[in-house]
Amino acid sequence: VVDMLLNFVSPERLTSYDPPSQNLKRCKAMLQQLTHLVPGFLHAYERLAHCHYLCNEFQQALECVNKVEMLDGKSARCKILLARIYLANEAHKEAEDALAQALSLDFEIKTKPIYYVLKAKIP
Repeated sequence: VVDMLLNFVSPERLTSYDPPSQNLKRCKAMLQQLTHLVPGFLHAYERLAHCHYLCNEFQQALECVNKVEMLDGKSARCKILLARIYLANEAHKEAEDALAQALSLDFEIKTKPIYYVLKAKIP
C-alpha cells in the first residue's frame, strides 16, 4: 500500500516552503506504525527513510538508514539514499563514500540514472 501511495508523491525533495502532501503524510504515518510493530522490517525502514528525506527531515532519515545498516549492511539502495542525504547536507566526501559503497555492493547501480545524477552533483 505504501509503495503505491509513494507512486503519487514527487520523487524530489520538498522545498523549505512546501508542505508535505497528504499521501506523503499517510506514508510516513503507516511506516512509523509498521516499524514500531515489526522492528526488523528493512523495507519499511528504507521507505520511511525515503519519506523523511523527501520532507527534508535529514536527521530522522539518517536514523532510519542507520537502523537498516545495523540490521543488514548490504543494502545498495540505502547507500544511494545515504549519498542523497549527505549531498543535501553538502557533505560531499561522505556522499562520495556512500556512492562508492553502493557500487561495491551492487555493480548494477552503474546502469541506473540516479548513480550518474549523484556522481555529477559531487564536486
